[in-house]
Amino acid sequence: MERHDFINLHLDRDRQGILKTGEAQASCPKYRNASLSYLGYKDWNKFLMREPNSCFLKMKRKASPKKCLY
Repeated sequence: MERHDFINLHLDRDRQGILKTGEAQASCPKYRNASLSYLGYKDWNKFLMREPNSCFLKMKRKASPKKCLY
């Protein structure tokens, strides 16, 4: 990995995925959060299948949503 200028992280948009992305970015500036490209979906596969995250849809409908990390 040292020979690469940057590394795109395509981790899940759940609590653990976001936590691990933050940890990786804190450990090395080469890591980039690529999960923002599928915001509103739990993961890359759900994005490809166009299966939106129900928590994200609820968040868009309500002014003050409950805790939702997607």
